Amino acid sequence: FAAVNTVLADLRNVVEGEIMGAHPAVQELFESANTVRLEESVWDVALFTFYTPMGRGTNYAVILPILLTMFLQVCFTCVVVLFIMDSEDAPSDLIDAFEAWRLTADSTVIADVCNSNASLTTSFRQQQTYEIYRTYTFNTLGEGYGLHCAGPFTCILVCCAWTLTVLEVLGKIMDKMLSIYHLTDFRSDVMELQVFQTVRSSGFKILTIPLHRAAWFLCISIPE
Repeated sequence: FAAVNTVLADLRNVVEGEIMGAHPAVQELFESANTVRLEESVWDVALFTFYTPMGRGTNYAVILPILLTMFLQVCFTCVVVLFIMDSEDAPSDLIDAFEAWRLTADSTVIADVCNSNASLTTSFRQQQTYEIYRTYTFNTLGEGYGLHCAGPFTCILVCCAWTLTVLEVLGKIMDKMLSIYHLTDFRSDVMELQVFQTVRSSGFKILTIPLHRAAWFLCISIPE
């Protein structure tokens, strides 16, 4: 019975977490689960801008990529707003013109447009718009239109993917902002770091952050 009692005792230790809790690697895993890690990005390195121990040259090397990234984001936003968004006419702007064409066009031309006749010599815009409409409302499940058509269904998938991507980035930003809030020391003037090395990893840990640096990181996180 001694062997059975030993096995039961070992099993009890595993279930209660006595062995796992005492292992350094396991302890580090539990601690890292509640830790926010800075990523290798321009936005996260902005937390260390004008940090005196890094030296003047390193600080300039950090500031330039941040300014360049912000400038590129503004440029891309302007390109999307000024050029891409207005590159095509809205369907509502074409209703009156297409209605006038429908009332004045010959029935043969209208039939050729609807049948995608390649021998058309006029009404190319109408035929192109009709082809786009047919592609958007293509339905493999039978008659009728709705969310199951190709266009609306694709739009839903794209919107869901875009929303999840934005929420992922927003979640990381909120985690960093919350951690910065807890580390902010209103009485401190310098940022305190602690170097560590464990069996699994090594690096540094931020202990305290002064108020002005936390406010700067908040301003940088807004355009991110």
